[in-house]
Amino acid sequence: MHEVLAPLREHADVSLPALPEKVRQDHERRGYHSENVGTLLRVAEDWVPDTLPVLPVVLPRLFWI
Repeated sequence: MHEVLAPLREHADVSLPALPEKVRQDHERRGYHSENVGTLLRVAEDWVPDTLPVLPVVLPRLFWI
């Protein structure tokens, strides 16, 4: 998934609104250590600074107890 999404940074404005919801859904299905959550976060890291607006929504999901 990372290899597909990472090069699509020029489309981050369209893709990023879905990122927080995808992280939430995957976390609910698979838990903290989901490979998909990690992949989505690596893509978000690759897309900085475009991802900065969604980080306040995504980061707290990493620390759910």
